[in-house]
Amino acid sequence: MSKSLLFDGLVTVVVPYTAAGTTTLTSSVLDMSGFDSVQFICVTGNSTSGNVLTLTGKMNTANSTSSPTPTAITGGTASSTDPDGTTNDNASVVLDIHKPTQRYVFCTVTRATQNVEIGCVVAIQYNSKKRPVTQPANVLASTMVVSQ
Repeated sequence: MSKSLLFDGLVTVVVPYTAAGTTTLTSSVLDMSGFDSVQFICVTGNSTSGNVLTLTGKMNTANSTSSPTPTAITGGTASSTDPDGTTNDNASVVLDIHKPTQRYVFCTVTRATQNVEIGCVVAIQYNSKKRPVTQPANVLASTMVVSQ
């Protein structure tokens, strides 16, 4: 079996499209049992000059974003400031977490100072302990090809 994220990773939309705003968004929780790593990819839409977008990884012992109190992952932030109103347009901020120490992980997207539209946040859980991984039903189609 060839190496492929489709066989070794699980793809999940954890934050759907969100209109421009400055509120903090919280993703759905991922169960990391069976995976060593997760990458959160926050895709932006339009943004306003001066916005600050921060993606923060958090973990918990329970499948919850609130109780017990989640732990921020040390060093687990990725941030971008838009100096001109176009830098953060249709771009991405990526946070990769390897071997979280608690079973459940999620992220928050902080939109500070000015408006920014979020296209979505996709999580890819990878380094699976059991292959192949079956993609969830909301992955509508997928193909892996070996080009020769």
